Amino acid sequence: MKPIHVLFWLTIWRCIDALENGCPRLPVVENADVLDSSLKTNYTDGDLIHFTCRVGYVSSRKITYKCNDRRWTINRQTKCSPKQCELPEDIVNGYYNLVNGTDFVFGTVIKYTCNEGYMLVGRSNTRLCMSEGWSDRVPSCEVVKCLAELNNDNMIVTGLGDDISVSYGHVLHFKCASSDLTLNGEPEVTCLSNGKWSSSFPTCGGKIHAPTQRPPQPKPQPWFSCAPPPLIPFGDIKDAITDNGTTLQNAFNHVQ
Repeated sequence: MKPIHVLFWLTIWRCIDALENGCPRLPVVENADVLDSSLKTNYTDGDLIHFTCRVGYVSSRKITYKCNDRRWTINRQTKCSPKQCELPEDIVNGYYNLVNGTDFVFGTVIKYTCNEGYMLVGRSNTRLCMSEGWSDRVPSCEVVKCLAELNNDNMIVTGLGDDISVSYGHVLHFKCASSDLTLNGEPEVTCLSNGKWSSSFPTCGGKIHAPTQRPPQPKPQPWFSCAPPPLIPFGDIKDAITDNGTTLQNAFNHVQ
C-alpha cells in the first residue's frame, strides 16, 4: 500500500475514533464564550475547555468544562452574571427612577427628574449602567425663575431684589405711588413652576369718579288729578281755567 493511502486511512481512523470516544459538540454557557486557547478541531476524554464572560458580565470563578465519557461535564459550577454598578448619585431638589431593569447592574437605565419648580440642567436626564460604570455625568436641578420687566414709574413694587428675575414661589407686591391713582389688576403676583406669573402685572391710572346723579324729575301729571266735579241741584258748571290753559268745561266735555 502506498504511503499516501496509509496517511489517508490513518486520518479517517482518527476522526472516527474521535467521534466515537470524544465530545463532538461544545456546551453553551449563557453570556460567555470559549477561550481561543481552548478551541480544537476534536475533543477527546480528559480535554478541558475554558469560558470567559462577555463584556458587562462577570463570574465568581473560572468556568471550565471537561470531556468525560463522550459528554461535557462542568468542572466548576458557576455562571456569568451582569456586572454591578455602584449606587447612582442623588441630586439636590430631584430624584431618579429605574426605567429599565430591576437592579443597578449592566444594562440598567435610570432617569432623573426634578422637583416642582426646578428644571434639569445637563446633557442627558438618563444614565446607563455599562461595563465600566455609569454613563454620562450626574445632571443638576436649578430653580425656575420668572422675569420681572417693570417700566411703570407710578408703581411701587416690593419683593424685587437687584436682579430682574425672581425664583419659583416668590411673590411681588404692587401699589400705586400716588393716592390720586388707582391700581388696575391684582396687588400680588407669584412666580409659578412653569416660569410664568400667576397673573399679569397691574397698572396705575387715574381714579374713576362716579358720574354726578341728576335730581329726580317729577313724573308727568295727567290733565286731571281729580275726577270731574260733582253736580249740584239747581246748579251748573261755569268755565274755569285749568293748569294747562283749557277751560274746565271743555276738559269735562273731552272726558265725556
